[in-house]
Amino acid sequence: MFRQANGCSLVEHINRLRIDKAREALLEPGVKVKDVPQQVGMENRQYFFRLFKQATGFTPRQYQARFRDGGEKEQE
Repeated sequence: MFRQANGCSLVEHINRLRIDKAREALLEPGVKVKDVPQQVGMENRQYFFRLFKQATGFTPRQYQARFRDGGEKEQE
């Protein structure tokens, strides 16, 4: 029923929310990439990094370097 109403599974929806929170966290000064998965509720770092790259096209470290501290603006 969730998929019919939202166009994605519940797990996909939750992961999308986690990636959005991770993107916000990575733009904060002083945040370490290795701490972000746990901050967004994911215990498996490798799985988180894979999901993040699939969703954004960047590894978390690449994303942080590119968009934090007045770098490029991310396109929606």
